[in-house]
Amino acid sequence: YGPRGQYQLIVERIEPKGIGSRQLAFEQLKEKLFKEGLFDPLHKKELPLMPFSVGVVTSGAGAAIRDILGIIKKGASGIDVVIRPVRVQGEGAALEIAKGIEELNEFNRTDVIIVSRGGGSTEDLWAFNEEIVSRAVYNSRIPVISAVGHQINTSLCDLTADIFVETPTAAAKIIVDKRNYLLAELAGFRHELTFSLFNLINSLKNETTRLRHSLKSPADRLDEKEQFLDEVTAALNNHIRQRINITRERLSSSIERLGALSPLAVLSRGYSLSMRQPDDSIIKDASKINPGERIKTILSK
Repeated sequence: YGPRGQYQLIVERIEPKGIGSRQLAFEQLKEKLFKEGLFDPLHKKELPLMPFSVGVVTSGAGAAIRDILGIIKKGASGIDVVIRPVRVQGEGAALEIAKGIEELNEFNRTDVIIVSRGGGSTEDLWAFNEEIVSRAVYNSRIPVISAVGHQINTSLCDLTADIFVETPTAAAKIIVDKRNYLLAELAGFRHELTFSLFNLINSLKNETTRLRHSLKSPADRLDEKEQFLDEVTAALNNHIRQRINITRERLSSSIERLGALSPLAVLSRGYSLSMRQPDDSIIKDASKINPGERIKTILSK
């Protein structure tokens, strides 16, 4: 009522202009954890090559666990899932989430931990911004995947986790994809190994065939040696005959030359040979003969 209008404000809480107290506390805690190194990429752990068991910290009756189980059952049914049911919102939820992460580490039979819940408002997801949850994730020896809601804003649990995704389905898909990737790699290795073994076997077969054709039996080798010996013997006999014939020809030629030079050949042409007796010394000069001396004269006949 304009002329006599009155307004009364009952103030229950005052917050800084432009930012709520919860958001301010969030930013202050985020800065604190950042300085302590809880978000440091160097501290992030790699997921195992092949997770055989997955621990899930989430509500036992929520949509998140149904999504995770559905994806894993469909894509990697051989993976065990260990569920640690906790409250994911409200008073005491952060303590239960942190306790669940710690207990799965103590259980020590899972290869990776998924901390998850479905969508909700910022207030619904606030448990995942509590310091106790971030420290539990940071101190986990087992790699942690954070899959908290469908919110644009990133929670402190997301920043501390080794890997964070936007939905529980995406977290389960990471596990399935790693399994399928490993199986595909193994299939590729098996194909390469089979191909290599096939080529090696064929190579050995070809080498065996070549050796079988190139190697001879002992009988064949003896036949070859016998043939070689026959050839050498024939060549040696032929060489000996040639040497004998050449020697015979040379000897005949020498005999002929010696015959031509023989004194007997001279006698056959009408000459004679006179020798003093009794020493048969040849008489070359008649003046050297004394009267009455005995001589011997040789004629051709």
